Amino acid sequence: MPALDPPENLGTHTRLPFRANVALVLVLAGCFGAGGFMLAAGLRWIDIAALGNGPRWTLAVFGATALASGLLLAARFLESLALRRRAQDAPPGWPTDWPWPRDRVLTDDRPRVLLFDALGILALLPVLALINTPAFVEPAVVPVVAWVAMAGLDLLAVAGLVGLARRWLLRAGQGRIALAIDALPVAPGQTLRGVLRWPAGGPLELELRGVREQAKWLRQGDSHSIKIKTRAFYRERLPAPGADGRIAIAIPPDAPGTQLAEPPVVYWELVVRQGGGEAAVLLPVYAR
Repeated sequence: MPALDPPENLGTHTRLPFRANVALVLVLAGCFGAGGFMLAAGLRWIDIAALGNGPRWTLAVFGATALASGLLLAARFLESLALRRRAQDAPPGWPTDWPWPRDRVLTDDRPRVLLFDALGILALLPVLALINTPAFVEPAVVPVVAWVAMAGLDLLAVAGLVGLARRWLLRAGQGRIALAIDALPVAPGQTLRGVLRWPAGGPLELELRGVREQAKWLRQGDSHSIKIKTRAFYRERLPAPGADGRIAIAIPPDAPGTQLAEPPVVYWELVVRQGGGEAAVLLPVYAR
């Protein structure tokens, strides 16, 4: 088994299920509370004389962004809650671990995951709004050092948004990739067989990848934060599909089974690379 030792860190995307806790409640309250307040102030639904005659539309933009962040977080939590409730009164196994399609046609779900990657960047925008507001309201009293610091933070946020937009464009330009598998699920030591469909373009590169995810609480003084670690523990280069799209993926006999409904999260992906883009199709690997 070509395991990776040490495991390889992947991007910020995560399939960890969300759970209701104090941190989530506070973040949602901040997104909806602060976001609603800034949106109302920016649209002049409420009058705040202290804001003066500055460009209030910036507050409206940041407020709408904070509200969008709250909605995305709430949607991810409701999705995780539905999965847990579905699995609560059922025996453990693949039917309740993930909403696998009944037609056995697997597609790349990373565009949906990329949507939640935006949360980290979006969460910074309300903070930047509060930092930038004094510069818009009373620019004469803001020292040059503060202007430079604000410009640096703003450029970092713009760079993050540009990078995220680039990843979205690469996804959109790649087209739809689908894998119709013969049987669902497949057990460790067995061979997953199916037909891969991909858009016309350059040659394909296929890879079987095993991923583990875990969340750890970090404490620094009086502050607490959570860090999500997404690491690949297995990589194997696969032969390109034939003219008919048929592929056969030998699952390692000692492969850990997929677990998505409860942490620690483990899953297997078929990674498809073409023309600079990358898709990841989640594979149903479960011990029988």
